[in-house]
Amino acid sequence: VMLALFPLKGHVYEPKHLIFAAPALGLFLGAALSSAKAWVRKGALAAFGVLVALNAVSLAAYFRPGLEKENWRGAIGDLAQRVEPGDYVVFNPPWAQLPFLYYYGHVYRGPRVLMVLAPLAPRPFSAARFDTGRRVWVVEAMSNIARPNPNVLRALMSYGPPLFRRRYPGLVGTVSVALFDTFKPPAAAK
Repeated sequence: VMLALFPLKGHVYEPKHLIFAAPALGLFLGAALSSAKAWVRKGALAAFGVLVALNAVSLAAYFRPGLEKENWRGAIGDLAQRVEPGDYVVFNPPWAQLPFLYYYGHVYRGPRVLMVLAPLAPRPFSAARFDTGRRVWVVEAMSNIARPNPNVLRALMSYGPPLFRRRYPGLVGTVSVALFDTFKPPAAAK
């Protein structure tokens, strides 16, 4: 049962999770076919049917035209067109660095950037480290299981609104990219 329910804890019940769920589906079907007790057969067949239905619904959503899972390729592509050598890139939450490195390093081969991992919420984030007159990119990912630290954008907004900001919604979650200019002095605290 735990194997069968594991994919529901993640983003959606999608094909990549079937590696973990397939044994459970097989066990439910096997229990249904081999049990002498009618209530066990009916329960196992019902569980098997529910899991197959959940997977069918998620597969239909997964292959719906016009909706991507997470548009990391588009987000990093927009960043790669605008990034300059020496720019900071803040990853919020920290694991957002992994898809960035995959697409930016292997696909776009853009200029060298200084990477910063944002602390997990609710820990504070200081924009003081960026008072060097460099541009700061923020790459954020949000889904059912990932929440960016709101203190990151709050701290960088002291430099004014972002020069560039775009969201890339998808089936699994939303990726957003924002560019802040630290050449301006931070606004006075109110």
